[in-house]
Amino acid sequence: MSKIRYQIIRLQIDKPGQIVKFQQKLNSYLTHCTGFLLRHTKGIQTPVDIAQLGWLTATFNNLKDHKIAASVSVPAIGNSEENNDYQILDVELEKGNIIAGVYLDKVSKASFKPYSVSLYLRCVAEVPQEPKTIEPVITKLIDLPAIENKEIEVCIPNDEENEGLIPENNTDHLC
Repeated sequence: MSKIRYQIIRLQIDKPGQIVKFQQKLNSYLTHCTGFLLRHTKGIQTPVDIAQLGWLTATFNNLKDHKIAASVSVPAIGNSEENNDYQILDVELEKGNIIAGVYLDKVSKASFKPYSVSLYLRCVAEVPQEPKTIEPVITKLIDLPAIENKEIEVCIPNDEENEGLIPENNTDHLC
């Protein structure tokens, strides 16, 4: 059975023109990524739309699959038409997968304020199936013949610690 899980990578940009490199190991139970969303999450509030805040590129499977190259924009304050749809991504994940990438800030020095960007990955997780219920086993009781009560002889080794514990009529201490 598979379920949708989300992985978030957050980046902090503190100066204009900054290049932020990132590398993160994805959870091992994730098997396939089906979508991504790249968003400005904190720091810049503007009355007009900013079409390009910066660029992000990302590779999967330990740098084997270059799958994301996207720009980040900032909607104007109060803009209700903000796009929250995930873009299509189709990448099979290998075990021990690492996503690595680079974010490049494109904001001019004059209007720069520190901000955060987040990359949201929508992935499929393989969840182990719940164990099947085990049918009860029907057993047949068998009558065993009665066992007669017999005296059991107890042997105690003859040494100094057990002196006086050996019965007087027991001459053979090895039973």
